[in-house]
Amino acid sequence: MRYEQAVKTVGGKVLTNFEKKVTKDSFNKRRFREQIDDASKIVEQMPYVTLAFRENGILSEKENPIRLLNTFQPNLWAQDIASESGKLGLMSIHTTKERAESSAEYVLRNYKTIHEILRDKGKTIYDFIDSYRYITMIEGAYYTLLSGAEVDESSARRVKSALMKRLIKSDINFRDITRITGVDFKDNLGLSQFADEIELTDLLKEVTEYDPYFARREGIIGQFKTINSRESFRKPERMTDKMAISIIETLMKKFPAAADRVIAQRNDLFTRV
Repeated sequence: MRYEQAVKTVGGKVLTNFEKKVTKDSFNKRRFREQIDDASKIVEQMPYVTLAFRENGILSEKENPIRLLNTFQPNLWAQDIASESGKLGLMSIHTTKERAESSAEYVLRNYKTIHEILRDKGKTIYDFIDSYRYITMIEGAYYTLLSGAEVDESSARRVKSALMKRLIKSDINFRDITRITGVDFKDNLGLSQFADEIELTDLLKEVTEYDPYFARREGIIGQFKTINSRESFRKPERMTDKMAISIIETLMKKFPAAADRVIAQRNDLFTRV
């Protein structure tokens, strides 16, 4: 089956199943508060979706996730089809459970390899479904904060901490900036405070415009331009030149001594400042 046809067929089936599970009661303020609180706690501990499988023992600590990559596809493709049909807004933080169940159910019915993997690891289908719930909660935490939705202070802090961890791990330039300024990767509070100081949420709208992981949320995050789920679990976000310059300019205003240290050690990043 051609890739485009697979997206349409698989994504359409998952979306149909998902819509059957969603009700009017799925969308209310109480559920929003509960879901974003739970999701923010999960994402702070698991900034990457693959960590959901590691947490439940389906993927060992140093094991390559290649065998599990296809299990992400039904979830991602359903979002693609929802986006094309104007239904992506239904896949909000309110309905992460329904999306997880719909995607996991399709995988378990149609992907034989997942049963082999679960058997090899001594795990059950319930461990897999639970992992998928983590995956959709991780996604939901990110796009809820980046969408500009009103999120309570504690939840926002946790998600910002997770975003910092993603950038620090995936981008050596950003990692250098945080190291030079004395940010501790293991200090969640410190990470979120630094995120606020450099106005990270606004900066990320620029960098994530080119990151398919977030760009997929076009219906929720208006600034993002393209949908590309095929690459979304392979291509991490990167700090662009514009973002680097914005960070150092902010540091110059708020913490000139820290900015001087960064420029002294990584002047190549900021020659145009």
